[in-house]
Amino acid sequence: MSDASIQATLDAAYAKQKDDEFGTERYAFLFRPGEYSVDVNLGYYTSVAGLGTSPDDVTIDGAVRVEGRNDALTNFWRSAENLTIVPSGGTNRWAVSQAAPLRRVHVRGNLDLHTADYAYASGGFIADTKVDGTVDATTQQQYYTRDSAIGAWTGSVWNEVFSGVSGAPPQSFPDPQMTTLDTTPVSREKPYLTVDASGSYSVFVPSARTSSSGTSWSSGGTPGTSMPLDRFHLARPTDTAAALNAQLAAGKSLLMTPGVYHLSQPLDVSRAGTVVLGLGFPTLVPTAGNAAVQVADVDGVRLAGLLVDAGTQNSADLVRIGSAAKTSARHAANPTSVQDVFFRIGGATAGKATNSLLVTSNDVLIDNIWAWRADHGAGAGWTTNPASTGLTVNGDHVTALGLFVEHYQKHQVVWNGQDGRTVFYQSEMPYDPPSQAAWMSSASSDGYASYKVGDSATRHEAWGLGVYSYFNQGQPIHADRAVEVPDAPGVALHDMVSVFLAGSGGIDHVVNGTGAVVTAAGETAYVVDYAAGTPTKATGKKGVTAITSTGDSAKLAGLGGTWYYNWSTSGAKAGAAQYVPMAWNSAALTDDTVRTLTAGAKNGDYSSLLGFNEPDLAEQANMTVEQALDAWPKLEATGLELGSPAPANYWSGWLDDFMDGAADRGHRVDFIALHLYPDWTNPGALEEVRGILADAWNKWHKPIWLTEIGTVDTSGWKEMYGTPTQAKADGFIQKVVPLLESLPYVERYAWFADDCAKTTSCQYSTLYGTDGELTSHGSAYAAAGPAGPTGRFRIVNKAQPTLSVHATGESYGSGGALNAAVTPTSWGWDRQRWNLTDVGGGYYAVTNAGAPGLRLTTTAEAYPSGTGNYRIKVATATVSDDQLWRIENTADGYSRLINKARGTALQSTFDVYNGSSDARQLAGTSASFVNDQQSWALVPG
Repeated sequence: MSDASIQATLDAAYAKQKDDEFGTERYAFLFRPGEYSVDVNLGYYTSVAGLGTSPDDVTIDGAVRVEGRNDALTNFWRSAENLTIVPSGGTNRWAVSQAAPLRRVHVRGNLDLHTADYAYASGGFIADTKVDGTVDATTQQQYYTRDSAIGAWTGSVWNEVFSGVSGAPPQSFPDPQMTTLDTTPVSREKPYLTVDASGSYSVFVPSARTSSSGTSWSSGGTPGTSMPLDRFHLARPTDTAAALNAQLAAGKSLLMTPGVYHLSQPLDVSRAGTVVLGLGFPTLVPTAGNAAVQVADVDGVRLAGLLVDAGTQNSADLVRIGSAAKTSARHAANPTSVQDVFFRIGGATAGKATNSLLVTSNDVLIDNIWAWRADHGAGAGWTTNPASTGLTVNGDHVTALGLFVEHYQKHQVVWNGQDGRTVFYQSEMPYDPPSQAAWMSSASSDGYASYKVGDSATRHEAWGLGVYSYFNQGQPIHADRAVEVPDAPGVALHDMVSVFLAGSGGIDHVVNGTGAVVTAAGETAYVVDYAAGTPTKATGKKGVTAITSTGDSAKLAGLGGTWYYNWSTSGAKAGAAQYVPMAWNSAALTDDTVRTLTAGAKNGDYSSLLGFNEPDLAEQANMTVEQALDAWPKLEATGLELGSPAPANYWSGWLDDFMDGAADRGHRVDFIALHLYPDWTNPGALEEVRGILADAWNKWHKPIWLTEIGTVDTSGWKEMYGTPTQAKADGFIQKVVPLLESLPYVERYAWFADDCAKTTSCQYSTLYGTDGELTSHGSAYAAAGPAGPTGRFRIVNKAQPTLSVHATGESYGSGGALNAAVTPTSWGWDRQRWNLTDVGGGYYAVTNAGAPGLRLTTTAEAYPSGTGNYRIKVATATVSDDQLWRIENTADGYSRLINKARGTALQSTFDVYNGSSDARQLAGTSASFVNDQQSWALVPG
């Protein structure tokens, strides 16, 4: 066919399928090896695939695209596989949601995953794909990409997950919401149809891989076996279930052509190595309350490319993998795989199915499934398309890669098997429970957790889980938790988010009792790690203000606090937590108190003393600057390290006047104590914190102790940007703690407060509740700690702590490279932010966030000052050693960046950059120097 004829055929199919969401027509467009100048616009139930042995054997000059229909939230059931796209204009658009995979595709350009007008999309899945340019996911709510290679990635909304992807953004969840695994635990590519030069067809069946990364085809042929077409029965929608089972019994695999298959009995797959491969979304409809497919407990069955649509008679399960009861048989060397198999209950008809996919075999690989109880279309209603659960796993060692399960009436997923793994989970709870009473998992538990690991499972791990609510019946429906797991030592979850989309009610916790409630439109709650209860990260900086926990080592340890104070001198070391006394005001400095503090200093009971508490407030210390200065010699007499008074209002000028007076009188002040209650509902809250801390450092160049910071509701006395919520408070804690850990001049910080739950304004800040248990804020604070070394950072110099590494706007030679310098962090530019990515072997790539695709590079050109020093530039990403850096941690908590090619350390010089008095040159200098100019703080953000 000519390109013009192909284009006319494609256009005619698209005109039919563009809006035919629940129709019966199905299309598969298969391209022989060659080059085609066509624009492939895909509608519903349309697949396009190349027939070569490599994606580069079929080239589409033009587009293979999916466009928005107002938005892309219902762009389901379409796919592209095994071909190369050279997009017109340089960018291909693939604006899809669930059940619309890109597999084994080479995009010679950029790839947009959003609509032209940036409307929301709810995708998506990419595997075994290479994108030479940038992938733009600006409005994609979630996406999973595995075993691929991309030039760069930009954009995230809630949950972007990568495993085994070269060029993926670094791990940075939840800010931005990127979860990145270096490898995929176990994977296998989907079978695909090929044709050789003689016109002979076969199905290539790829082998399983473990700890995989990158595409299977870029460095040679994909490992696997080729099955000639004579080993397949070419199935047609007119075939009966009995006829198809006869072919299976005779040893045939099935190549299912497009159409709707009505099955009065399940397809019975009992032979190891059988392939059931669909082209063009063949749709299997059970007609007698039966399953559509049942697979025996054997090795290496492949189910791929199918849509299973529940019939009007209820099916107990739509697809079963394994025998009725779990066995001990292992299949790790050749697992059964379920790939691009999609389930639907309702929408096309008033379907019914108790469970969609049941897995009892061991070692099964689930690779991109969408199980959907319809929220719209024919038969969509609480009593008309009943379905309890999307996926039930009873087998052990089962792995799910790309798991989308939505709107079922009980748990979306029930995982009872041991050693289960999930990489990426997306789920919306049912929209339509008519009342809370109708949606209770027990008499005392509201709703059903979306992702439930069975009570008997003791080993399970999952990464990148997103659960959303939209209860649209006008009833206050709540789910106690999005995820429910047993608190067993072998159960670990990473990077979870719950989201309130709209409607009423909400989700009360993210996992078990951890994570904030979400009840307002667009509200999110994040939990980064959960393992046998909320993990605790203790750091030398992290502290607690103790209202009720004085001396309570268990409570302090439960928060990761290594020090605490209680606004008095009455306290002592509690377990590993050091006690720091405070001289609250001058009246507290009695002679007996001074003697006690002096003795404590000599005995080693404590080493530091905090100065007066909020002296600028009448209801607190209530001291003038002169009164504080007059009393200060008593504090000095203790011999303790002294912190300045901490005014309530940093900008009042009280502390400035005190520090000036202390200098005039020769008083000793060893560190600056600050209180800071930012507007944590404001997106700029982190910058508010950063700005005040930097201002204090610039003024006095003394270590800073942030002795009060919290998510207090200040609306009673200071207007707030947004409405305070528990989720916003948790989100701020998860971001501000890594910031404080990374700032080189912040020596310690303490959260306000351990237990202030009875105070209304403190409900969003209290770490323990009235029941004595950790609040969601306490869990967030306990789990938070230093970020890195992978993630997005400012790289801030120790010797010049207001300066950050910057990809400047000035060119460095030719080829698009830029000069690198250190410039004021206060500029806040994206070109002062860097993505650190682990590339293996102990080395990291340092890629600029503001200029994607450019990396920090040590050149071969000599730096003018010194011998053996080199210039630094920001250049196009390559795989060369001059762009690879080893991160060495210093004893005082900083990092040194050592270049692999030169062995030199990144150093901020004192040479002015480009005539700017507040900017300095960068160089690579001898790593043996080990000086502060070579020490860097990795500051998240």
